[in-house]
Amino acid sequence: MLTHIFIKNFTLIDQLTLSLQENFSAITGETGAGKSLIFEALALALGERLEQAPHRDKNAPVEITLEFTLAPTHPAQQWLIAEQLGEEGQCIIRRTIMPDGRSRLTLNSRPITQSLLRQLAPLLVHLHTQQSHHTLLQQSEQLGWLDRLAGTIAKRQAIEELFMQISAIEQQHTQLLASHQNRTQEQEWLQFQIEELEHLAPHAEEWELLHQEYARHQQTHHVLSCLNAVLAAANEGEQPVSTQLYAILHQLNTLRFSDDTLSRIITLFETARIHVAEAVDELSTYRHCVTLSPERIRYLEDRLSHWQDLARKHHVPAEELHMVLHSLQERYQALSHLDEELLRIEQEKQILLHAYDQQAHHLSTLRTQAIPHLNADITQFLQQLGMPEATLAFVLQTGTRHRTGIDQVSLQLKANPGLPAGPLAQVISGGELSRVSLTFHILAGITQAFPPLFCFDEADVGISGETAHRVGECLRQLGEKGQVLAITHLAQVAARAHHHIKAYKETHLAHTMSHIHYLAQAERIEELARLLSGPTITMDTRRHAEHLLFLHAIES
Repeated sequence: MLTHIFIKNFTLIDQLTLSLQENFSAITGETGAGKSLIFEALALALGERLEQAPHRDKNAPVEITLEFTLAPTHPAQQWLIAEQLGEEGQCIIRRTIMPDGRSRLTLNSRPITQSLLRQLAPLLVHLHTQQSHHTLLQQSEQLGWLDRLAGTIAKRQAIEELFMQISAIEQQHTQLLASHQNRTQEQEWLQFQIEELEHLAPHAEEWELLHQEYARHQQTHHVLSCLNAVLAAANEGEQPVSTQLYAILHQLNTLRFSDDTLSRIITLFETARIHVAEAVDELSTYRHCVTLSPERIRYLEDRLSHWQDLARKHHVPAEELHMVLHSLQERYQALSHLDEELLRIEQEKQILLHAYDQQAHHLSTLRTQAIPHLNADITQFLQQLGMPEATLAFVLQTGTRHRTGIDQVSLQLKANPGLPAGPLAQVISGGELSRVSLTFHILAGITQAFPPLFCFDEADVGISGETAHRVGECLRQLGEKGQVLAITHLAQVAARAHHHIKAYKETHLAHTMSHIHYLAQAERIEELARLLSGPTITMDTRRHAEHLLFLHAIES
């Protein structure tokens, strides 16, 4: 059950903490007091898309927190365990909406996506708004209600899964047929591409190895250029170093006997000449050891260029060419075995169709068996809700395969004697539609082991008098099974509630704020009297309100 709601900075609500009770709680209040704000906050917290900014203070975030307690066998608790989002019987959902519209959702303090939260939400809360009445006019929604009430949702989901698999394999089959028709042309194109790449024969690491070898050859070319330049300067040309040193020594030797100091200098030059001669000899030997193959360089340049050309052609990095070749070869092989693949797909499709037909016919049988009992229960409820002559029936027709089985359903209403039954969308009034919708929700809640929190937004629209008493009794009956919140304008409905919540607004310093709180017994009598007579409350209306509470206490 939902135990606490915390709402902050949400439209008319500055800050609200509401501790909710079990059973049926009625919510009343004057028009515009903010009765629906709880439901709007619930919807947002449970992942509903934000249509417009709900901020009271445009510079502060909206904060909404819902706290649920769950029994170990509750479907929502089992979902939390399966999704690894909690195992302690507690479910805390928090949504924060920033002033710029950014939103953050957490479940048990862990971030969660809206799509994932929407899987959990129906297990916790069912919001029944005035707009939701009209979905009953759609045949798809009517079939959904039939499966909910008949207890065939799981089998329907299995059918939906099979249908999706069949649709996927039919799409695959269509694509294969298209490939079969164009197979020869595509194979010729693939063969050309494969031969071109096989001629290159790219390997996984070859591109990098080619680059490394080419870089080494480029470096060798530079080394040879430098060596040749040094050897030429040392031993060739018009003024080689060795010749210059020899000329220097010749000149100095003519002066050797004129000054003894020159002897040491001449010795140094002689040593330098010898060292230069040795260095040139060794350098020349080293030069002959460094080889450069122009043919290898041309090969590397041609191969690298070929890689780059094919990479541009296939719109991939050059290092991925080997993967392109593998992919083309796989596609060619697939086309070569297309007949076998088509046969395999067709066989798989027939297996799925057989399984679908078996399960769909079984589901149709279960629906057919459930309909008489459901029609009787629905009609009985409607007659209790002020439609004494009405009959409402599910009418099932078997058709072709579709997502939810082989059945088409139509709700046929006969509202008054002497009139033929007709499709719901053609013969029902607004007030009758709200009662039909309420009937379905009550029946669904009664049959569930763990019904969600039911929230009814003015489910009593278009009714009064004895019918209002009946609606109140139905909501109380549903509340005794679980937890119900219902917004109502009718004293007869509010008096049947186990608890009574009032919404009211106050204006202070030009700011209007909405407040919500549970009513004590005396406050409840005053509020029921207001619902009965409007703003002018008399002793008679108070006595009438007391009588309603006393009467329902006796009946309970």
